[in-house]
This record gives sequence, structure tokens and C-alpha cells, in this order.
Amino acid sequence: MARGMLDNLRVKVDEASTLQDPSPLVNSLEKISEYFPGLQQIDTTEDLVGVPAQEVLVRWMNFHLQAAGSKRVVENFSSCLQDCVCWCQLCTHIMVDFPADDVLALNDFTARSAKFLKLLKGRGLTVPLLPEHVAKGIPEMNLLLAIELFRVSPGLKTSMDQVKVSLDGAWDHLIAFESMVEAEERKTYKLMAQGELGDDIGPLPGWSDEFHQMQIMLNHVQGQLQEKRQSASQMATICSKLQQQVSDLGVSIVEQRVKGETVSVFDTRSLRERKKFTKLFRERIQDLLSKESDPDGEHHKCETILERYVDLLQQTYRYYGTLDGGLTISMKEFWKFAKDCKLASKSLPLAAIDVIFVRSNWKSSEGSGDIHNPERELIPGEFSESLLRISSAKYDGSARTLSQKLQTLIDMNILKFAGRADPNKWRRDFARPEIDSVFKEYYDDLWKVFYCYSDGPCRSKSAKRHTGTMVVEEFMNLCKDAKLLEGSFSSVKIYSIFANVQQDEGVSEAEIGAADSEMIFPEFLEGLAVVAVFKIPDPYLPLEQRLTTFLKTMLLPPMEPRISHLRVTRDYQVTQNSSGKGFPSSAKGKKSMRP
Repeated sequence: MARGMLDNLRVKVDEASTLQDPSPLVNSLEKISEYFPGLQQIDTTEDLVGVPAQEVLVRWMNFHLQAAGSKRVVENFSSCLQDCVCWCQLCTHIMVDFPADDVLALNDFTARSAKFLKLLKGRGLTVPLLPEHVAKGIPEMNLLLAIELFRVSPGLKTSMDQVKVSLDGAWDHLIAFESMVEAEERKTYKLMAQGELGDDIGPLPGWSDEFHQMQIMLNHVQGQLQEKRQSASQMATICSKLQQQVSDLGVSIVEQRVKGETVSVFDTRSLRERKKFTKLFRERIQDLLSKESDPDGEHHKCETILERYVDLLQQTYRYYGTLDGGLTISMKEFWKFAKDCKLASKSLPLAAIDVIFVRSNWKSSEGSGDIHNPERELIPGEFSESLLRISSAKYDGSARTLSQKLQTLIDMNILKFAGRADPNKWRRDFARPEIDSVFKEYYDDLWKVFYCYSDGPCRSKSAKRHTGTMVVEEFMNLCKDAKLLEGSFSSVKIYSIFANVQQDEGVSEAEIGAADSEMIFPEFLEGLAVVAVFKIPDPYLPLEQRLTTFLKTMLLPPMEPRISHLRVTRDYQVTQNSSGKGFPSSAKGKKSMRP
């Protein structure tokens, strides 16, 4: 009877284990919170239902990556997923026997993506993507893939460990009890056979106590199971709601694409970049706010206006910041901006514009990284501050509040006259097949260089970062070792390049050195292409020709002593090549971003 009850309980435990429990997603970003500043704080599993579906997917993907022991962080649905490493690590954790090694053994991102998507289709998933969508980091298409994986295989099974421990204890007790009964029976039969057993056969010693203890343990397991099943049922209901929200998001994305509408996709890197243009530090503009009747209210209104026009600010900043070959706004470029926007007037003479540039570039104790700004150049936050100061001076004496002056400046001057950069032009050029061909030709050596400075002997010992990423100090050391820093190509340019390939334009040296600023291999390749443009500025040469010349004559020759003895094994580990002659022929084509 007891054995039958325990068998029945085990079946129920196994059934409950198949229910989905999304509660781990509540704290899935806690250990990597520095990557997600300002993200909505939630305290309970029920709160997940009120979280945007895209954020649920980000929490879900990072939970599984951490559970799989990965050092990667998914911050967006584009650059973070281009090399297929995160996709493979995710599928390895949520699927049975997923052959991630077969995918990552391919060093071409498009070939990897094709192999990866073929494997998913073979497992019955509906995959509405082409390999190019993953390899080029098309965010809405990667988002559709995440939606399908979450729908089919969320991998959030309810933990029944405590119930299983109690159940195993009951089984052990039952087996011990049965062994005791069996031993007593054998003893009794032996005595009977020898004729030494009397007529008075009493109960087995301790039988009543053991049976009572067995009953207590069974009741305990039943109570635990009932409580856990009730909780698991509630969690499964919440998970079903989340899956429905995510499915609805997928339908919405498809509808938007059919209509030709832009799909807004979660990107924490982009959010950090936008924040740099919209944050006004109170200490820095206190002299302006002190003139207002409602300083707090005006501070908030000014930041709201900047948020409303952040795309305009980014495009304007990029346009003027690159006029002299840099990535931040110099005094000369600021003058060009002022001239184009017709800012000079009786209330704002040319001398005042110069003063505003200097005042906006001053070193302050508030904010992050201001003391490390490039001298006499404006980073994004300082550019926004300069606009506020210009509006205050240009419209001084009027009845307008500070926020109204800022709005007028944007409407009457910046929107009408400012030059704007095409934010996607560079990445369109960089994504051309000709550029891919150049990198494929030198892929072996470039991967070894990346490893050498990110995880190898040339890495920074003090940098805090994840495995397989490069911090700005290491990128700087690479440029120094290759003797690239000369003439107008200074360390300031390196900091700016590092920031821009991460989509965090114009961050300061201190901000770039922070733990959340790391470069993965695809970004490293883009950074090298930018350096090539700086080092070979001939506009009449196509980018692929400049890149080839740069790699062949400037970067790789001085790197040869550092990388010639390295090789990459099939399990993505970089080791010393015993021959001392670089990669053996058998290792060619086996390099990749290792998981």
C-alpha cells in the first residue's frame, strides 16, 4: 500500500515538474544591472505581467545565459546576436542535445546563421529568418526568433527539488522498513522449521513505531506536493500570460513590417547613448536655473524637450563632430554649427558663443567622467548644455522661461538650419560584401590579435570585464603597439572610435573605462575599419582598398611577433602552437567567437 502511494506521488511530482515557472526572471538582471540602467524594477513574479514583452525576452535570454555559465550579456537584438554565440548558448540550455559546436566551428557569421537556423527548423520551429538577418543583426527579425523560442521552449520548468528530497527520504524509510520485516520473517520461518517457535507469536519489535513514522512521512510529502502544485499552477498561469504577450508582440511586428512601418526594438546601448544627450546635471546649470521661479520644474521640462528631440541632437552632433575627422565637437566645429544655425545676433555676439563653448566644457565634480573629457571638445552632454546656454543668452530679456527658450532655439534655428548626419551611412558602407571579403581574407590573424589583447598575454590585468571582450585600455594598447598613434591620430580619437562602434558616441575616457563598456569581436572589426579610414584618409580610394592596405601594411606586420605562436583548437580555446609558426593548416577555418 505504501509503495503504491509513493509511486503515485512520484508520478504527480514528475507532472508538476513540467509546469513553467517564470519567477527566476524577476532577478535575472540583478548581477548584470550595470548594463541596464533605468530598467523597470520588479519585486514579484506577478509584476512580470506588467513588463513590456521585449524586456521579458531580454530577462529570459540573460537568465538562461547566466544559468549556462556564459559570460555574455544580451543588451539588444542586433550586435549582441550577430555571431550566433548567444543564440547557441541559449539553445544549448533550453533544448536537449543542441549541437552548438557544429555551428560555432564555422567562422563566417552568415554560414553560422544558416547552420543554426537549419537546426532549429529540423526541430520543428517556425523560423521566419534568413541567415543574413542574424549575421547583419536585423533587430526585429532576431526579436521574432526570440519570440518563437520563448513560445516553443521557454525552459522554465518548476523546481520540485524539495519535494523530491522528501519523497526520496520516504522511499528510503520504506525500504528500510521492508528490510526489517523481511529479516524478521526469515528469523520466524527458521525458528518454525527448527520447532523452537512457541504458540504465542507477538507483533514485530518496533513495527508500530516504524509504521507510524512511515505514515507521518507520507503525509508530509503529500502536503509538500499539494502546496508546491498550487504554487506551480499559479506560476504556470503567469507564464502562459507572458507567452501570450510575447506572441502578440510577434503578430504586431509582422503587421508593422507588412505596412512598412518602423519597428521599435529594445536596445539598452541605444538607451544609454540617448541618455547622454538628455541628462542635464543640476550643478552645471545652476546659474541658469537660479533665474527661474520654478527651478525644479524647468529642469525637468528642459530634459523632456531634449528627450523629444534626441534623434535630432544625435544627428546634428555627429554631423558637426566629424567635419575635422574627429568624433567630438571642437571649437572650430562649434563655430561652424553656430554659423549654419544663424545663432549670432545682437543679444548673442560671436564672443559670447566662444564663452559658452568654454563654459559648457568646464570640469565639474558632478556627473561621470567630466574630468576626463577631451580638452576643448564637447561630448554629448556638454553639447546639450551649450544649447541650453545659447537659448538663454539669445532670448535673454524676454518673458520666456528657460524651457520655452530652449524650445524656440530648436524650432527657429536647429530644425531649420543645422546639418544632420545620416546615422546609418557608415554601417551601410561597412556591411557591404566587399568589406566582408577583406575581413575573411585576414580573419585568422585578426582573431588572434583580438584574443591576444582581450584574453591573451597582452590583456589588461586590472580591467573588469567579461571573457571574450576587449576594453578601451586594451584597444589603446593595441594601437600603441602597432605604432598607429602619431600625428593627428591621438588617444582622443581612439576613445571616440571605441565609443562609436558600441553606439555610445562621444562618451568620456572615464565612462569608456567603466565595466559596462566592452567590445566584442564584430565591434572590434568595425573599429579597425574606422582606424583604417583615419590612417588612410584618401577619399578617392574605396573603403575596402583602404582597409586592405591598413591591415596588410600597418596593423598585422607589427603584430606578427605577438600572434605567430598562437593557434585555436576545435573547442574554441587559444593555445600555444608548439611549432612556433602560427596556425597549423588543420586549424584553418576553425576560429570563431568562442562561447
